[in-house]
Amino acid sequence: MDVHTPGTLEIAEFAKLCQELREWQCAPHQAPHGGADSVAASRAAAREDVMQRAATSTHAQSPGQRPQHATVGDVHSWARLAPCIAVALMKQEEQRRSRLLAEQIQLAEEAKEAARAATALTIRLLESLAAKEERVALPILSNAERRRSGRRGMSRALLFGVKAFYAQRGALDKVMQDIVNERPFPFSACELTKSTGLSLIETLALEAGEGEGIEELVGEATCFFSYSWNGTTLRDLLHAVERVLAKLETDGTRRYVWIDILCASQNLLQGVIKDPAMSSAEVGIEDAISTAGELLFYMEPLSGEWRAPAHPFLLAEQGEPAEGWVRRGPAALTRAWCIFELAKSLSKGCKLHVLLSEKSVAQFEDKMHNDAYGFLWIGQILGRVDVKQAQITKTEDREYILGEVGKLPGGMGAVNSSVMAALGGWVIGEAQAMLEAVPEAERGTSLLLHNVAVMLKDQGRLAESEALWREKLAARRAEGGDRAPNTLVALNNLAVNL
Repeated sequence: MDVHTPGTLEIAEFAKLCQELREWQCAPHQAPHGGADSVAASRAAAREDVMQRAATSTHAQSPGQRPQHATVGDVHSWARLAPCIAVALMKQEEQRRSRLLAEQIQLAEEAKEAARAATALTIRLLESLAAKEERVALPILSNAERRRSGRRGMSRALLFGVKAFYAQRGALDKVMQDIVNERPFPFSACELTKSTGLSLIETLALEAGEGEGIEELVGEATCFFSYSWNGTTLRDLLHAVERVLAKLETDGTRRYVWIDILCASQNLLQGVIKDPAMSSAEVGIEDAISTAGELLFYMEPLSGEWRAPAHPFLLAEQGEPAEGWVRRGPAALTRAWCIFELAKSLSKGCKLHVLLSEKSVAQFEDKMHNDAYGFLWIGQILGRVDVKQAQITKTEDREYILGEVGKLPGGMGAVNSSVMAALGGWVIGEAQAMLEAVPEAERGTSLLLHNVAVMLKDQGRLAESEALWREKLAARRAEGGDRAPNTLVALNNLAVNL
């Protein structure tokens, strides 16, 4: 007798069939209510069904060959061999998974190698630009000929190359204004693009040439990076962007980020090249924001005080800033461009990602975990958003920003509320994620739960807040009983929420 093993039979189906065979062979002989004849008929029908399915699954058929039918002996033989067949199938599955894992590792290595090659290419291109001596009086391409703004996004590999290039020159701790146009710094954005008058990204793309792996460096902007030049070093900027892109790209999608100092022509914006028509067009950010689906908002320093720059207010009627004026909290929330970029991105439906330094992340976590008034601390930081107090570097930007703000839903009056609501939602999301990581036995009595509940209540999310207050009340009752002071406080907090 030939014994045939399953061909393309799925493991789960095979295991189920084996189980049915065992149940059929070992079935008890007690008669049900129908009597002995009913038992015999039922067992005969079950046996016929199992044998037929076993024959269909196990007997290989050649083209033109008639279907073979299993006998009771076939089925019993197969049932005895079932454990061996199962082991063989499991080994086959293990080999398949091993092959898949090997392929995934190979693809990951190939991706790393491509990124290393792209980083090395970026460094070579930057070094080539730095060696050029030609200086143009006007951009070498018209606005119609240029790579549009939304197609000037930068990959992580390019950013790694930028970091390595400036690290070799000891320039990572320069602030943004110096990276843009410090004199006589020979590697500023303005100097590196003096041969084209275009943005650094456009200049790199031209230097590389199409088809030279440029897609590994430059592409459609998926992320728009908003930040303040004031006090931000190149090291801090690159570290923040690299960290968030590494997290976002775990979904398998490459990101391209738009950053003004590299993606817009600084020779035009800084007035090094005088071309009013092109300079006016360069100010606009609509194409970049419209192309991007994610906003990376750099909110540093999270807290602390710093001397405000002697820059005018966005609104002329606010007068001039006081000499020696001290501002607090994130610099980006004091800059008209940043507030406008945030409001415009939100109106376009961009997903908000707030970027913090490691020091600020630790500070935020400490306040949420260990300070009963942590909610008040973060609320005061976000409460400082006021477009009327926002500053600009150049007064000629007023007309553009105010005109664009006027086009947003609700106009100027809605900017503060929309920005604060979005940032408040981010804060709560971060705090809730922290709360999820707290052990169940510690959640109810934690200050973190208290802070999250208050922030939810302040944002009008009363049902979510109520659930946390009830959790806290239950924990306090279990800890000290109904009349313990902490229980009564928790009860009062729940009553206020209701």
